[in-house]
Formats: sequence, C-alpha cells, structure tokens
Amino acid sequence: MGATEILLTWGPPQGVRGLMSYEVEWKKKTESEWTKALTKDHRYLLKDLPADTDFDIKVSAYERARKPPPPTPPEEEKEEQEEEKSQYPQDIHVNERSQDELEVTWHPPKAFQNSNLNYLVNCYKVDEQKIHTKIHEVIADTTKCVLDHLEKEVTYKISIWSMQASTQKKKGLPSQTKYMIKEKVGVISNLAEEPQKLRAVSTSYDSITLYWPLPLEGRQTHYYAKYREKSSTDPFKRTYLLLNETEENQVHILNFLNSNTEYVIKIFAEKLKILNEVTVKTLPKHQPRELRAKRVTPFEIELEWEPPNISLRKVYTYTISYHSKNSPVSTVQTRRDVYVLKELVPDVVYTIWVAAEKEGLKGDPTDPIECHTPRCGPQNLQVDALERQIRVYWDEAIVPAETESLNYRVCLQNDNNRAIEGEVLPTPEAKYDYACYFRNLWTDTNYTLVMTTIIDEGDWDPPTELHIKTRRDGLVDGFVQPTKIKAFLGANDIKITWQPPLHTKRGTMMYRIEWREKAKPAAETNKADTKGHTYVIKKLMPNTEYDVRLLAYVPGSLPTEEKKKSEVAKDLAHEPFQKIPEGSKIAQAGTDLAIMKARIEEMDKIIKSMPKQMETVEEEVVFIIVNDLFKKSKPLPILKKTLANLLKLFERDMIVKDDLIVKIHNGGKDDIIQELQKITSRKDFISYSMFMCFIATHGNLEGFNTSDEYTVSYQDLFGLVSRKHWKDFSDKPKIFFIDTCRTRMDKRGLYPKSLQIEELSTHELSVKWMPPEFFEHFELNYLVNLYEIDGNKMWIKKREIVSQEPSCYLNDLNAMTTYKISVWPVLAKTQKKKGWPNHTKYIIRDVEERKEIQMVAASTHSVTISWWLDDDVQDQRFTAKCRKKAGGDEISEELEIVHGNQQTHMIDYLSSNTAYLIGIYIGSMVYLPEVEIKTRAKLQPQNLKFESVQSFEIVVSWEPPLQQFHGISHYLVEYRSKFIIDFVEVSAKPLSHKYECKLTEMEPDMVYKVRVFAEKDKAKGDPTDFIQCRTPKVGPVDLEIKTDTTSISIFWNDAILQNSKSTIAYRLSLHYDGLKITNGSVVESKKKDPAHKYSCRFSDLWTGTQYKLTILTVSDDRVWDPPIIMDVKTKKDRNRTSLEPRDSNFCIVYSDSLTGTSKGTDGWFINSVIKNIRNRYLQHNLEDIVGFILEDIPRRQKKKLRDPIVISSVKSSIAI
Repeated sequence: MGATEILLTWGPPQGVRGLMSYEVEWKKKTESEWTKALTKDHRYLLKDLPADTDFDIKVSAYERARKPPPPTPPEEEKEEQEEEKSQYPQDIHVNERSQDELEVTWHPPKAFQNSNLNYLVNCYKVDEQKIHTKIHEVIADTTKCVLDHLEKEVTYKISIWSMQASTQKKKGLPSQTKYMIKEKVGVISNLAEEPQKLRAVSTSYDSITLYWPLPLEGRQTHYYAKYREKSSTDPFKRTYLLLNETEENQVHILNFLNSNTEYVIKIFAEKLKILNEVTVKTLPKHQPRELRAKRVTPFEIELEWEPPNISLRKVYTYTISYHSKNSPVSTVQTRRDVYVLKELVPDVVYTIWVAAEKEGLKGDPTDPIECHTPRCGPQNLQVDALERQIRVYWDEAIVPAETESLNYRVCLQNDNNRAIEGEVLPTPEAKYDYACYFRNLWTDTNYTLVMTTIIDEGDWDPPTELHIKTRRDGLVDGFVQPTKIKAFLGANDIKITWQPPLHTKRGTMMYRIEWREKAKPAAETNKADTKGHTYVIKKLMPNTEYDVRLLAYVPGSLPTEEKKKSEVAKDLAHEPFQKIPEGSKIAQAGTDLAIMKARIEEMDKIIKSMPKQMETVEEEVVFIIVNDLFKKSKPLPILKKTLANLLKLFERDMIVKDDLIVKIHNGGKDDIIQELQKITSRKDFISYSMFMCFIATHGNLEGFNTSDEYTVSYQDLFGLVSRKHWKDFSDKPKIFFIDTCRTRMDKRGLYPKSLQIEELSTHELSVKWMPPEFFEHFELNYLVNLYEIDGNKMWIKKREIVSQEPSCYLNDLNAMTTYKISVWPVLAKTQKKKGWPNHTKYIIRDVEERKEIQMVAASTHSVTISWWLDDDVQDQRFTAKCRKKAGGDEISEELEIVHGNQQTHMIDYLSSNTAYLIGIYIGSMVYLPEVEIKTRAKLQPQNLKFESVQSFEIVVSWEPPLQQFHGISHYLVEYRSKFIIDFVEVSAKPLSHKYECKLTEMEPDMVYKVRVFAEKDKAKGDPTDFIQCRTPKVGPVDLEIKTDTTSISIFWNDAILQNSKSTIAYRLSLHYDGLKITNGSVVESKKKDPAHKYSCRFSDLWTGTQYKLTILTVSDDRVWDPPIIMDVKTKKDRNRTSLEPRDSNFCIVYSDSLTGTSKGTDGWFINSVIKNIRNRYLQHNLEDIVGFILEDIPRRQKKKLRDPIVISSVKSSIAI
C-alpha cells in the first residue's frame, strides 16, 4: 500500500488448469457502489485513491470461453464414451520441478464432483522388458502431488485412482500416463581447464557460507539453493540466491541452521541442477572435546574430557548420559571435567556421551564412546599343565563393597568325561591367593577349565572358560588305566573283571587285554579287545605263570595296525528280548491289591525262567526329580539314598552309550520346565525309544512340590510331554514312577500366595495376592479382615471386606500403628470359607511433609500459586519458571516478595486445559522443584461415553459444559481409526433431553477414538479426552458357552451382516496347545422360536483342561471376518485325580510311601524297583517290568478305564 495506491496480487484457483479472467471490485467502506475492472494477470494496481480511507476489495475468477469442440460421434457411442470418461480423473499434467522431482496435477472425475474424494497415486518404474516396479504409493487429499528421488532417462508410469475419503475404497476407473525425465545441459561453461565446483564452509554453529562460480554470459533469471539435513527425509528447503552482477565468483550465506549437523546443498538454475552437490557440517555449539575413558573396572568407569573451545565466564554444568543395550538412558551432572560412573554391571557394553550447559543454554553433545566393563572373575589366572595333572592359581576377584561371602567353583570338562570338580585351597602366604589341583588325568588330552565366581550364594558373572591340554607321556601310547582290576584263576583259564578309568562314563571306553607266558618273554603276545568289563582268557597251559596287562582307550583313538592274530571278545549271544508286543500301546493300568500281588508273583516266575541279558542297544531318556530339602518341612534322608541308587543304576549298572540321563536335585519349578525344554530342543530327540521319569519328593494325588515352594500339578507335567514339541514322540511310551511324602506343605495350594502390601499414602494401603493353585479363580471371592494390634497385643477388627478380585484398598488408617491383614478364600456362590488363610503385618511410618508449590486458584488462562519462603533466603531474588509439560517456550517471571513466609503469585496468559510445570529458582539454582498444575478447560463437554457399540455403527452421548454453555451453536464429534480422521457436526439442541450422535459406516473389528468439541460464537472450545472402543467382529450373536467335566457346548444366533441376503455358515474347531483336537458339527435348531438358532458340542474331553475355541463366520463362501478365538476350560472332576494321563501310551505308577521319620518304610517303592532291576534284570530296560504288570491293557482299553496304579505302603508290606 502506498499513500494513494494499492497493489493486489493473487494465485489461480486451486485445482483449475484452464484459462481464467479476473474481476476486481472495490469501494469505500462508507459507500455502497462498487467500482469494477477486468484483467488476465495475477496482479492489479489501484491508483488515485483518496488518502487515509478504508476500502472493501474483492476479486472474482471465471473461465474464459474455449474453442468449439470437434465433431461428436453418433449419439449412442457418444453417451457410452462420456459415461466411461466421467469415472476417472481428468486432464493429467506432469511438470518437472527439478532434475529428480515431478509435479502431477489433474481434475476430479465428473461423475463424482460432489463426493468427498482422496486420490491414490502409484508410480511404476518400467524397464526394457516392460516390467513394472512400484517405487511410490501416495494418498493425496487434493488434485496434485509431488514425486521425488526419480532418475533421468527412465520411463515412469503414473496411475491415479479415486477413493472415498471416509472408507479409502476405490471408486470409478484409474487414469494413467507415462513420462521420462530427459538429460539437460547446464548453463555454466568452464572458466578454466579444471571444472568449477561449489564450495561450502561452516563459519559458525548456525550458518554455512557458499562459494560458487557463475560466468557473466548466459545467466538465467533465477538461481536458488536447495538444502536439508543429511539424516532427514523431509523435503529440501529452498532459498533464492542474490547475484553479484559484475563478479563471476558468487558468495551466499545460509543462516538459521542447526549446530553440529551435516547438510546436503545443491545449486539450481530454474529447474536445472548445476555444479556439484556438497555435504558440509556446521560447527558444534559449546561441545566438550576429547571425551575418553581414563579407567575401566567391572563396577566403575572414570571419564575425562576437555571444556568447549568457546568458554563462558562462569563454570559449565556437564550432563553425562550413558546406557547399555536395551536399557533406558541414565544421566548425571557435574561441574568438573572428570567424573566416575559407579554401580555398573560387569561384562556390559556402555554407550556414553557428554553435553555442556550454562544458564539454560544447552550445547551439543560429544560423539558417543563405548566402554566394555570387564568380568569380575578371578584375577591373574595362572594354569600349569603336566602329563597327568593340572594346577590352577589365581588372586581374589574384584567384587562389590557390600559383598558378604565370596567362593569359587572350579571344574574340568572333557567330551568323554564327567565334569571333575576341584577343591579350592586358600594360599594366603603364597604368590597367589588361591590354588586348585586336578590329578590322575589322561595324558595328551584336551580339557576345558570352567571357573565360576559365587557371591552371596549366587553365580555373579558368566564363568571363565579356558582350554588346556595335558602333556604327552611317552610311556603310555594312547592308553589309560582301568580301576579295581580282579583276577580269578581256573585250571585252564583266567577270568578278569575291572571298572572304568577314573572320571569316565560306563560304556564310552574300549579295553585291550594282552597276555603271554612269563618263561618265554620272546613269545608272541596275544591280544583281545572288548567293550565289557569282564573277560575270560581260555585254553591256557595248566600250572604255568602268565604276564597279563589290561589297558583302556577311547574308540577310534589308536593308530591303525596291521592285522595280527588276535582274539576279539564276543558279547553273550541271546535273542533280543521283545519289550513291547508289536502293534500294541502301553496304557495306564489300574487294579486292586489282590490283582497286583498275582501279577507280581507271575512276573517273578517269568523273570527267573528268562536268560539274563547283559546289554541293550535301544536308547532312552531318563528324567530324575528328587527333592529332599525344603524350608517348611523336615528333610527326607531316604531321598539321598534313592538318588544315589538311581544314579548307580543308570550311570554304572545299566549304562548304554547314548542314553540321555537328566537329574534335578532340589530344583525349582522353572528348573524342571527348562530342563524338559532342553530335552525337546535336541536334534536327536526323536531317535530315543521312550521317556522314563522318576519323581521322589513331597506331594499328593494332585501334584508334587518343588524346592522353591511351588506346586507342579501332574496335569501340567503330562501336558508338557504331550505338546506339539513331542508330536513325533507321541507313539513312544512315557513312564512315570512317582513316590511322594504327604506333609503339611501340601496346604500351600490351598491359601492365597504372594501377599503384597503397597503404601499409597500415610492413610491408605493397596493389598494384592495370587489365587490359590488348587481352586479355580472364577469360583472364588476373598474375605479380607483388618485388625489393629495395640500395645498389649490385643486384636481389634477394624475392617471386613469381600473382594471379587485378588486385590483391595484399605483407607482411613493411622500412622505408626501395627495392622494385621488376613485374606481367606471363599466360594463365590455360598460365601463359605475354602482352603486356608494367608496373613501379614504392616506399620505405616510417618512421612515429613515437603515444602512444595501449592495451587491456590486456577482459571482457563491463569493459575495462582502459593509457596513457602524460608527466613535465611529472604534477601534473594526469586524467579518463577513455567513451561508446558508437552513442550514449548518457557515463561519466566520475577516474583514480588511480601512480608511473611507464605507467598503468592499469579501467572497469566496461559492456554486452557493445559498441564504446566512450574518451579521457583534463585538465579539458576532450584529453590522449589517443579510441580504439575493444569488450567481449567474452556467450553469442554462433560461425561462423554458410548451408548452402544455395534459392528457398523457407534452411538455416543455427552453432557453440556458446566459453565457458559448458553449460546453454543453446535458440537463437533471427531472420531479416528487407524486409517481415517473425520468430523460430524451435531446441532446444539438436544433430542429427548440428551446430547448424542450416531456414527455410521463403521468397520467391524476396528479400534475407534472419539472426542467432542463445543463451538460458540465461531470459537471452538477445548475437546474432551479421547474415549476408545473396538467395534465387534462380524461373528455369532448371543454367544453362550456351557462347560462340563468332559464336554463343551456352544450356542449362538446368526451374525449381523451388511447384506441381509448373503448366505452364512459357521466352522468351529477345538485346539490344545497348537494341536487340533477336533472339528465341531454345527446343528440348527428345529424349534419354532428357539433362544439360540445354532449349537455345537465337543465331548470326550480332558477334565480341568484349557482349550482354544475357534469360530469362523463364512458368508457367500468366503471368511467374512477374523475368527473368534477364546480360551475355554472344562470343569474339574473332583472324583478324578491329576494323575489321569493325556494319551494311551502313558504309564503312571504312584505311591505315597515316603516318610520323614525312622518308623516308616523309608521309600520302599522306588528303592524296591531299583533293587529288582539291578538284581534280576541286570541291564534290562525298566519297560520290561511295566510289560508284565500291564497284561490287562486290552480289557482296560475296551472299558476306557484310566485310573492310575496306586500302591500304598499302609496296606501292603510287599516289594515289587
């Protein structure tokens, strides 16, 4: 605007590409007559206007007349073409914005002019074989978009689809075009023989200076620079370059950049890129220098650095940030340039960086460095390896200062050996603090030394592993010495027996026997090799002395020899014993005591008539669980004997080379489950012939107890060996021998577990617990009693609460008072107590009130705070700093101090319904910490809620604002989903005295967020908080599920579909842990008006077992919606125990013979089984015993009997 003229400029209407004319109208504000003018340009100058006068001005646009269209085709053909053409986007135009960017514009389809449309733009790269590769997919809400990062001399195909904005569904037909960006020649010629280049130099932390050549001849109209951060994906920013008309070398400065950041810079002449592309980094702002780790220990890292180059007058505050992998960032502050990070974790990689700050001015952080804290294992480790022994020396490990106990565990491992544990000897007066010796080792053998540091009875650090090899002994050439060698002399033979060498497993060694006559040392030495531990030398001369030597070696370790005359020991030739009749399955057997006695007598007769079998070739998995030590009961000394007998049986007497034997002694619940998972993860697991499990511990018919005071039910144990990981093992026998001791520990499954108290304030407690293991949680409520205990230890009941959930709140309590809290399980239907109670005591301690900022009053735009002023700082200057919690500019106001300690202050010009953080400072020091204060909401509707949520519509309701709601013109309901954001305008007049809105065209199984605005005098108020709901899947309606002990019944009505004429069908299936159990048969009711139209029943299921039910809705031969998947559990049959197996190839034999006193039978069951196996069967599999007991399997399978064998020591004194 000038004194007597006004210059108007404008752009063309959005989305219009035709030729336009413009009409400019203006008048004085005090007059009613308009003056008009026409123009084709986008600017107009109003001249000769009176000075100091107000004018009203408006500009209108209209389309110019076009040339007459070409002759039209016949009428019918013309109508078809017009109808088809009106359904796709019109007039696609492609313009080059730069050498790698295209701008695409178009007109909307004529058939959908009044629709709310978006556009799906696909860009394909077309190669020489005409293969289309999609490189861009853009959703545009206007009729133009930009495609970037394109290549020159490449053909691109651009396709544009119309879409409904609310549903994102395609409408009409697509419009397509092809385009190729041609290579263009730059306008700058070389000024010299060497090519001219763009140079960029950063002279400060927020600017970059550009130096670039530009010949005087052939200059373009406009030159501009494009730049952006190298790590960013945002579009390039553009700035026009001001040229020096008389100089060839140009200079330009880019300002307002981020410090310590790399920028990519390009120079363009119009749309053509010229010169080279450069990458330059701005200078850092107040960045510390030369960060390094001066000292690194397992628990500490000492850091040091240099201050920034540009130092301020006062001292910097340094913020040190550090974190390890997958952990949050921790920060500490210091004013020195040296700091020690403490309380770190050994053997962890830490990433560390430092930033400087001064009076709110934050500098750039240093580049991060990585430091790896060492392990806290033994120090100065020294190992000496000799021919038959290894000596280990070390000094004390570095441990935390609060450590109470420190021990070491040292063991030696070898592929053919058991682990050898060494004795740790303290040597305070020697060169090293500790020593450990391993003797009687193999010569020239590789070992692995494993050292573990144990701090406060826990493995502190990953163990230190070291590979060692003993020296070679020339006197023994690959042999080692067996143990316990005995010789029995006969008239013409010598029988030799022996045991394996030290630290070796039975069955892993071969043995060589050599003999010759003592009087003939030059005679040929006879040799024989065997795998057993007995050999008979036959056909000897009577009354003659012989030299006999016995050596052991690992199979395949001896060098090849020429074939000499030798005798090879032969194993006893017996026909293989058939353990299981072919085609049959081992099922669980059950019988009474008389039948058991008869079976045992018959078994003994058959065993005695059988030849003894020395070795079996089938491999098996043996899993041993023995727990003899518990916190709440006496130890069971007999279990130590049981464990020793089992190990002797399977590791000495019945050893097979590839048997897998896993033992858990005093293990917890997680240990047992983890070991079972390790077994199934073995690659050779399928090759084993059967799974055998011994359990000797506390327990009962429902489950057994672990050493960490948990109960493992037998159903859970059997479920672990029935899952999909055991799918290939399903036809092989699984045998369980369970011997338990009934103790008071079994009550643990009857009372609530893990009772926890959390203090919410000085007068309120939160109580939480876990449901009892032996009861279904949905059958229980909980009776919570609160007692106050006085000085005379008298209990006074203060509260009695019935809670439906395993948690409750206790309020109105007194500080420094002892309370006892008791939790009883009660039946939900009858409120009768069930099981046992759990109780604890708690005292609420006094908490000193903190002097903090308090909010006195708040409005929509201001807050008034009150704070306490100490006498010793009354002469200081105080500042209140206020900032938005979500981020933003900081407001700083100096506080006016009045007489007295209690001070008040009002902070104004704030945003409504916004949370602020307010703190009080003395200079830069914090006097009172920040507190969160929120301003009041303006015109905010109240009590927003969902009235109904259906698959295709949602009804929401709300109440008007509490204040100033008169004059509200309308409400806006905003709803969002994963794909859309839309608004619905609702009239301010309520219908039936209720404000509500119905949202239609919703998608099934979609999460929607809804909030409401109120609008008054064209000003929008604060929105409500979002409320969220998920529309139901299009599945069965009125779904009802009934469960019994062995069956599940499902009832439902037809699903709601958008098209009521669609055909509909249902598919139901039942799964257990990933394995499909069965498909259900859907039955339609024949009644006239049934409560449920369809039903499905699954029968012959396992009792007390959780299944996954899957329901598919099929409409018009396609699955309409994601399936409904829910967990359904059959009821527990109290007449059945948890010993009921899952498959027919289970065999479970149970006894409760264990006792902790000397008067009992001392675990007769498993120990008798072991004795019977060792004495009568030698190396037969345990499956042989089971085979004789289970001769009544066919009878039981026909009657579908699944009762377990139960052997009670109280009724019988016999031994199996």
